[in-house]
Amino acid sequence: MNKPFYKDDFWDLLRDAKVRCGQDTKAEADWLISHLTELGEDAALRFQVIMDGYLSLAEKYGLWDAASMLCGGCSNDRFFYFRGWLIAQGKDVYLAALEDPDSLANVEPYAKCSFEALCSVGHHAYKNLTGKSTFDVVTGEMLEAEKELLAPDIKYRGGIEYPRDAQGIAAYFPRLYEKYVKGKLTILDDCEWNTDLPQIRRLLEEGRCADRERLQKEAAATNMSHNRPLELENHGETYPIRILISTYAEYGNLAIEREALIDGVWEPWDT
Repeated sequence: MNKPFYKDDFWDLLRDAKVRCGQDTKAEADWLISHLTELGEDAALRFQVIMDGYLSLAEKYGLWDAASMLCGGCSNDRFFYFRGWLIAQGKDVYLAALEDPDSLANVEPYAKCSFEALCSVGHHAYKNLTGKSTFDVVTGEMLEAEKELLAPDIKYRGGIEYPRDAQGIAAYFPRLYEKYVKGKLTILDDCEWNTDLPQIRRLLEEGRCADRERLQKEAAATNMSHNRPLELENHGETYPIRILISTYAEYGNLAIEREALIDGVWEPWDT
């Protein structure tokens, strides 16, 4: 049986597998292979292409840092298996982790946050049906086209493309840091990235600059919010007002003044 297979079908199938199998990753992978085999070779191939697309779209240094905290360290291979595990948690958890990796502090870690088998269930089902490998069928152009279809659903947090040292991690992932790292210097004593590599050194510095700019913008936005003028109504007109701390001229006692913005000019209103 072959019928069109889309990203919603992909997430629905993962949800059903999770409901059936819970945290038993082997049972989940076996069920998915069996079910995809029943659905036919087109569905099996499409599942694998969509899986590869989501795996690639999650390949961000910021998510890698988050995985390191959940896993107690994370090699290149383990980060690949982690992304499979993240996808297995479902669409909402996956998208939330890319919008804010710190949201993973709310996700229960199990199976060492690793699900290698999930990354290739479509491949195994396709091979069962055709005797051929998906690697011989799927081209780079197909994967890039699929990523373009999947990407509009994803909202990345600013700075997710950068790795961070211990200080940067504590600021960017406050909940994960508090839950998994604080007081455990074995993981993030200084910087677990290989700073002997020029590319890593460059990305760390770019990340520091990006974080500083982000924090400055957030602080400025907070200040603007706190200093936003109040309003008053007078004879049917509405005017922004501001409160000033001053003193009375005669005795120097404390004075609270209110000014109103009238025709673009702040004018005294009352004291």
